[in-house]
Amino acid sequence: ELDAIWFMQLVLKIRPDDELEKWVDTHRPRYEGTPFYPLIDPSAPLTPLPEELGSGLTKLRNYTLSAFGTPPDRAMRNLRAFVEHDEEGYVLTHQLAVLEWAKQVGQPIPEDLLARRPHLLEQISQELGADTVFSDLYAERAAFLVAWGNPSPEELERAIAKIVDSQVEPGKWKPPEGEIEYDGESAKLEPERFWRHCSKLSMVALAGYLQSVEPSPATAEAVRWPRALGWVLVILLLAGALFLLRRRFRQ
Repeated sequence: ELDAIWFMQLVLKIRPDDELEKWVDTHRPRYEGTPFYPLIDPSAPLTPLPEELGSGLTKLRNYTLSAFGTPPDRAMRNLRAFVEHDEEGYVLTHQLAVLEWAKQVGQPIPEDLLARRPHLLEQISQELGADTVFSDLYAERAAFLVAWGNPSPEELERAIAKIVDSQVEPGKWKPPEGEIEYDGESAKLEPERFWRHCSKLSMVALAGYLQSVEPSPATAEAVRWPRALGWVLVILLLAGALFLLRRRFRQ
């Protein structure tokens, strides 16, 4: 899964690790030439965009693809149409993502669109704060705030407590079945892929927490993650297993 490599690239930015970087470098070439390949290799050629966006979830996919798309005028026109309106849920998180991905590959993003970024982060923060039920979307909000925002220690601590407390067993998450909807079309996500997606997002949030927050002594003891074992387990997840944590987080 291409997104597995991208998630691990996010983790590497937070917690560099030679073994995980080697895994990413080994697996990245298998996706060369696919439409979303620039997501994991910003030096790759941009992807030609269709003239028509289509409708429903196809339209959402093409908006997302515009982050890596060419010609530039079409890509930026699509990006503007997607980002300039207030949305919620998965569409909101993907509005932020396409801006970040377009920046990553060097797209000529207009300044007024970049100026939307703080607003999008604030919206995601508000949705996360109001959410009391763990889900894949909950993990996505937390992970994106860690990767691209600046959540307060209190906000991050609350989100991490929810994420770790929602494991069905140490290192394994199975949130309620998810659904994505756009432009009048909806689809349920395939459960196993959905659970893997949630696990990767949760690991990004956990890595950010361990890197950026000075926990209390009790919390530090609960989340101690030996480096020698941690990334070996991450690599096992990306080979097809779920992330395993050394210990379960406890407050």
